[in-house]
Amino acid sequence: MRYDRLIFCLFLWIGVTMTGWGQNKVIEVPRYESTNTYMFDVVKIEMARNATIVTGQVNSFPGEWFRISGRTVIKGDSGREYRLLSAEGIDLNQKVFLPESGVMTFQLYFEPLDAREKKIDYVEGGARG
Repeated sequence: MRYDRLIFCLFLWIGVTMTGWGQNKVIEVPRYESTNTYMFDVVKIEMARNATIVTGQVNSFPGEWFRISGRTVIKGDSGREYRLLSAEGIDLNQKVFLPESGVMTFQLYFEPLDAREKKIDYVEGGARG
């Protein structure tokens, strides 16, 4: 199983409110407009002061593998691209094999989003469009 390119359109809910000044904004199970694969589900997006954290979860067969490119970006509706800074729970650019449970959760850390962004595209591997 090989996934070099993946594009997700995710909506950042306008109605999600922050619990206080300086608190992180969290969107649980964001709504997808479209996707070109079902490699992983985005289960949470957290917009912190120093990073945008995308939590992904893969559900497949034990021993199957997937890969996340280090060239992945999220692109705001403003046209600005936010670089992938690091990952937790997986190694970027490497085959990651699923455990016996067939379930794996990981976090991708991107540059912080501008608060005015209302919609983002997840673009993996330098894919355009």
